[in-house]
Amino acid sequence: MEFIFQLLLEFAFQVLVEGIADLLFGKTLAGDATLRRFFFFLLIGAILGGLSLLVSRTHFIDHATLRYAAAIVLPIILGVAMSYVGKLRQQRGSAPNGLEYFFSSWAFAFAFGAVRVAFAK
Repeated sequence: MEFIFQLLLEFAFQVLVEGIADLLFGKTLAGDATLRRFFFFLLIGAILGGLSLLVSRTHFIDHATLRYAAAIVLPIILGVAMSYVGKLRQQRGSAPNGLEYFFSSWAFAFAFGAVRVAFAK
């Protein structure tokens, strides 16, 4: 179990470094930009979900079944809403940012919620 956690942590660190390099320097280090963006927002969502535990260690939803349902449904709703915002921005002539793609915003919301479901009391 510790090996898997270490492997995931190293992978997340690599994605974070590549994501920061891409954002700062505009260079692609390796792989597809969409996949890097997905994992970058997955990592950022998990980090912010962990930081949210410092603010409130208790669950926002008390009932366990509703909590798990929300962890599945809310990222989908957020992904659809943010992709709609991205389409509106494209229609108005500006390029959508990273969170205005479905899978990026879904990854962010899912990781944030998964950390809260797993570690909140």
